[in-house]
Amino acid sequence: MKRIRTGRIILNDYPSFLLTIGGPVFLGVGAFVMIFGFIPPTRYGRGGQQVDPLFGFWAFATAAVVASLMLVLLAARLARMKAILTSGPRATATVLRIEFFRDRGRVEYEYVHEGRTIASGSAIMKNRTTSALSPGDDIEVAIDPARPNRALPVQLFEA
Repeated sequence: MKRIRTGRIILNDYPSFLLTIGGPVFLGVGAFVMIFGFIPPTRYGRGGQQVDPLFGFWAFATAAVVASLMLVLLAARLARMKAILTSGPRATATVLRIEFFRDRGRVEYEYVHEGRTIASGSAIMKNRTTSALSPGDDIEVAIDPARPNRALPVQLFEA
């Protein structure tokens, strides 16, 4: 069995990627508001207004709390995924459908576990590894022992 790489989980698993980049984005916006004293304008013309220094402090404090929460959620997700990938039972699955919208997508697959045919899926990032999957491909999945209707495609997360 190959090693499970944290970097591959973050690059291929869409929720993990969002939790990874979300914290720094919140902190960056909160710090900007606190340091410069205004909300930056959006591309739709909203924002760009001065704020009270106390609001800037609370914006940064809130951003720090949100970023910390996102870090905790990311650590929990990574630990859960690694546990499933290292100790979950394995099965061969057939890719039923894969679709992408901009940088994110979903792969759906079907596998047999304990005599039952189960359809499952994963939210993924669009990249070279995930784009190589196509309907009809056979892939190995690691099944969540606590919830057998959930499985993870092993090849996306192994080194």
